[in-house]
Amino acid sequence: MAENLNMENSTMHNTNSTMQNTNIQDATGGATNPSISLSEQLDRRLNHMEMNLQLVHAQITATIEKLIASFNESIQNTTLSLTNIRSQLTSQNKSTKEVATQTNFRDST
Repeated sequence: MAENLNMENSTMHNTNSTMQNTNIQDATGGATNPSISLSEQLDRRLNHMEMNLQLVHAQITATIEKLIASFNESIQNTTLSLTNIRSQLTSQNKSTKEVATQTNFRDST
């Protein structure tokens, strides 16, 4: 689970770096193409950014879903452990009561 989260974090970091690099190129004019209108260039850049944001959104959603599944599994395991402990304590309590009853019976005779 931790390895998956680390890989997803790495992928998200790489996506963020790509977006930052695109922004730097856009700011410096490095990504401009004189044969394409400024409007078309902006549309392409916006589409590229939108795709990156959708990718990041999907990665975040997948990570959250995995965390929720892991959390639910932990809750189930804890509930099972508590149920087993309760069963053991109930059994020990019955045994203690039986011993006490037997001792009281012997003492009364």
